[in-house]
Amino acid sequence: MSRSLIAVLALPLVAACTGEAAECPGGFTMNEAGLCIEDAGDADTDTDTDTDTDTDTDTDTDTDTDTDTDTDTDTDTDTDVEPSYTVCDDGVAPFSDIQDAVDVASDGDVITVCAGTYSYVVIDRDDLTLLGLDGAASTIIDGGGHPAVRLDTVTAAIEGLTLTGNAPDGEAGALYATDAEFTVTDVIVDGCTGYTGNCVLQERGSSVWDGVVFERNTSARGWVFVAWDTDSARAGSVDMTHVIFRENEAAGLFYVPYLDLTLTNSLFYENIITESSDSIAFYPHETGDHVVWNNTFHDNESTVTSVTIQVGDGVNFQNNIVSRSSGNVTIGASADVNYNNFYENGGENVRWWGSARGTGNVETNPFYTDADIGDFTLDAGFSPCVDAGNPLSGYNDADGTRNDMGGYGGPAGSW
Repeated sequence: MSRSLIAVLALPLVAACTGEAAECPGGFTMNEAGLCIEDAGDADTDTDTDTDTDTDTDTDTDTDTDTDTDTDTDTDTDTDVEPSYTVCDDGVAPFSDIQDAVDVASDGDVITVCAGTYSYVVIDRDDLTLLGLDGAASTIIDGGGHPAVRLDTVTAAIEGLTLTGNAPDGEAGALYATDAEFTVTDVIVDGCTGYTGNCVLQERGSSVWDGVVFERNTSARGWVFVAWDTDSARAGSVDMTHVIFRENEAAGLFYVPYLDLTLTNSLFYENIITESSDSIAFYPHETGDHVVWNNTFHDNESTVTSVTIQVGDGVNFQNNIVSRSSGNVTIGASADVNYNNFYENGGENVRWWGSARGTGNVETNPFYTDADIGDFTLDAGFSPCVDAGNPLSGYNDADGTRNDMGGYGGPAGSW
């Protein structure tokens, strides 16, 4: 073979410079020198390792751990509900004596009392409430030789209790209040005793009584209920509704001089007045206004005087029934006495000290439903006292009809 043929056979590994772009055959790659270099088994020597390690580690140090433990300490004590102190003689309650609870209570607190019998209590702070949890029949405060409850220059409320005790001379066995403003609701005043002491004594101040029963109280020379102002220049009042006085025996039963009095829809029956000429007395003594509407007085006895009920000058006495009192009913000359029934009272039945006899007053059997058992509602078929009270609309019964005389007539007659 000639030298020239060997040269030609070697040329396929080298691109000839022909002036045109040469191409390497498959499996070869042209290097910088223009030589076709065999590929190394298509090992994909692409060393582009893409060193972009993207070190963005999100160093945002927002440490908001937001544990949200909601430590809202608002305990919502709801100041509309007053704190309460419970008194029970059971070995479990925090107090077994009412006075102990009162001594640590604050103005406005409520002392709740379980059934049982407790010793006397002195209330010496404002707006305190004594509340019998189980009602008056089973929750008793016995003052012994002290007032069961004493109020001195305070505001207070008493509810759902029985008050009793032996009255100290000149004071009271059940309740003694001086310059106080207080309410008494659903309370029984029962079995108080005394010689010159009273059952209830209010000196000045103002009181509201609703749903209270005074029964079986005795005092040789005191009253069952007396409220007065010894200084007639000072103001005070007594407001009573749905109150019952029954089977009491005392020197005087009821006396409110020098104070304003409102007495409505109440019953006084089978009481015995043993000494005082004041008996059941409505005497403003010129400095107080007395309004006595829609009450029933029946079978009350005065053993030492000829007068059982006295209606003094200036008293507004309307729509009442007064029946079978042992003594007279006396009417002051300037008293406003209209639309009442006076029936079978002692002496002259009614003794008018003035010439005026009022309007609408009658003297006839009221026909109670059953007075023997204390039912003084009116027999609708027979009683002339039905629709016989003051005809003005302001006196109407709760059903809108004309006023019925007695304790169950008028706007507050449904009780």
